Order: sequence, then C-alpha cells, then structure tokens
Amino acid sequence: NAAIEEAINRGAALLGTLAVPCASSIANGDTEQLDGYLAEVAGAGRRHMGLISVTMMDHLGHIQATSAAGALGQASLTKSFRNRATQAEQPIWRRFKSEDGTPVLEVSMPAVSGLRWGTLVAAFDMRPLEARIAWTRLVLALVALGFAVTMGIVLYVGLSRIVVTPIRPLGRAAAAIE
Repeated sequence: NAAIEEAINRGAALLGTLAVPCASSIANGDTEQLDGYLAEVAGAGRRHMGLISVTMMDHLGHIQATSAAGALGQASLTKSFRNRATQAEQPIWRRFKSEDGTPVLEVSMPAVSGLRWGTLVAAFDMRPLEARIAWTRLVLALVALGFAVTMGIVLYVGLSRIVVTPIRPLGRAAAAIE
C-alpha cells in the first residue's frame, strides 16, 4: 500500500535527521542532551505525524532514553524487534496492534556518527492513516458505483434505440400478418 510505504519513509526520514545528534550524544555520554532531542522531536511529531514515542537504544539494544509517556511506547518495543533493529544496517519496520487495539507502526534507524552508536526506534499511531485509507476506499467505491450506474443507463438507452426500436415495427408487422 502506497500510504503505508509513505508513512514508513516519513518515519525513516524523521529518524534519519535525529540519528547523528543522538549518536553524538551517546558518544559523549550526554544523556541530558539526548533526552532533550527525543522530547523535542516527540512533541513536534505527536502533533504532526501521530508519533507515540521515540526511543534511543545503545549498540546492544539497551534503552538509553525514551520519550514514551506510558505503557504503549515501552511495551511496543519487543525484544525480538530490538534485536532485529540493533543488527539492521538499514531502517526496518513492523506494524502491529497495541493492547488497546491501536494500530501502530514502528520504524527503526541505525544511529551512526563515524561508528554505530545505537538505534533509534519511533512508534506512530496509524489510526489517522487508516481512517484516510478507509475514506479513500469509500470514495472510490462510490465513484465506481456511480460509473457503473451511468454506464448501465447509457447502455440501456443506447441498446433500446439500436435494437428494440427497430424490432417493434417488425413485431407489429408480424402481428398484422398473423
């Protein structure tokens, strides 16, 4: 689906811009600055992209900082996804439903500044995107239905003029001959 792919690319782009400053913060042991980066991005991303949380893990997959403001951000980061994310050289992603049924997209990005210092993982609420997809499907279905009804009417009128109209006099002539 193109909309899901776009969401993945936006998530990866967001994390890509954050990767180098976060890697530098970890390299310098500056967790206060790392927390500041994550809080700033989480605040802006929550309003504009449905960002639930941003988490920075070290190269072993241990959480160094997170913007998660509740169980959803922490619980979504499963051990298997952490392991895959810390070993991946490119952004990876997964979709799932949280315990409360919220559709979530998680995207990870290696945080590299000379060396790989860790991995960033962002979780996005997919409800707005899924609502947009459902609305688009409904509109397309209505357009298709409208097109089918219009074509049916055009074909009915056209065929009645081409086929039925010339046959009526033949029917009357046959009745008269009978």
